Amino acid sequence: MDQLADIGINMVIWPVSLLRLGMGSAVRGLDVLIGQGTLEPVLGEMRHRADLYELLDYESYNRFDTNGFNFQIKR
Repeated sequence: MDQLADIGINMVIWPVSLLRLGMGSAVRGLDVLIGQGTLEPVLGEMRHRADLYELLDYESYNRFDTNGFNFQIKR
C-alpha cells in the first residue's frame, strides 16, 4: 500500500481477497456441519442476523420494498 500511496493512489479495494476470506469461512463451517451435523460449535464465529440487518440498513430497504411492491393476482 505504501508503494501505491507513493504514486498517488489513495484508495485500494480488496474484492477478491474478501471473497476468499468468506469462502474459507464457509468451507470451515461446512466441514463442521458435515462432521458434527450441527453448526453449534461455530456459532461464536457467526455474525448475528441483527448485525447483518443493521449493516445493510435492512429496515430502510424493507420499507422501500413494501411501498413499491403492489403485485396482486387478479382472478
